[in-house]
Amino acid sequence: MNTAAPHNLAIETRMLDFDTRLWIAIDALKPRAPDIACDARALDLLHENGSDPRVLELGIALLDADWHKSHDEIGLCVQWLRAAELVDALYRASLKTYAYEYDGGNAIRRRFTWALADVGNQAAFDARVRLRGATDRQIALFAFKRLRGWLREPPRKRFAYSPRLD
Repeated sequence: MNTAAPHNLAIETRMLDFDTRLWIAIDALKPRAPDIACDARALDLLHENGSDPRVLELGIALLDADWHKSHDEIGLCVQWLRAAELVDALYRASLKTYAYEYDGGNAIRRRFTWALADVGNQAAFDARVRLRGATDRQIALFAFKRLRGWLREPPRKRFAYSPRLD
């Protein structure tokens, strides 16, 4: 009788260096393998090394991916990065429907509009102006609310872009 513990990649990947974990996570994108991306601790990479351009590219790829169910967690990680490179991916993610969520992903999409607010640059502002005109009424309202509060929130924003809203 074999009583050995089952093989657990997640335990092993904690002991790997940053470059190896990043390689595993990026390689998991090719076969669309959420279990491998999870085991490679892709969210930890985003949280701990989000300023690395290679990790930002991983975050963008995971935001755009439709084969996993971690968009909310990825959104939380990238919201705190406040990276200008994420604006287009956050815009696209705001327009998606997340059928695996109980509310169709409304909470996730709201997080993405907040993340755009936290970036705070011209591109993020423009993205939310475009979202305000979205055919999905819920996302349009999220974007409008964040635009309305734009001038009151500069301390939260990374770049503190402040256009006239009239």
